[in-house]
Amino acid sequence: MDFVVVDIEAADLVEDWSQPWLAGMGSAVSYHPRDLFKVWASSEVDQLAAYLNETDLIVGYAISHYDLPVIEKLAGVPIKPARYDLCEFVAKGLNRRVRLD
Repeated sequence: MDFVVVDIEAADLVEDWSQPWLAGMGSAVSYHPRDLFKVWASSEVDQLAAYLNETDLIVGYAISHYDLPVIEKLAGVPIKPARYDLCEFVAKGLNRRVRLD
């Protein structure tokens, strides 16, 4: 199974978690066993979306609530591959959400 790990950093503070894309994307980093690490500038969000849509599985922390909705909104395309959200996995085991700070 082909997979990519992804994390984005906001350009601004997230004020409204129901609309995280309003914070924009300052940068992103992805990891793929073949390509290793790639750093993506905010101007490359369209290319990042296309890159993610070429894989079978996207892995990350809080990607379902933050990273992928931001990328989808800014790039204007749905991110279709399956996703494995480590935040959701940990929350199920602990019966609560855990922040990374």
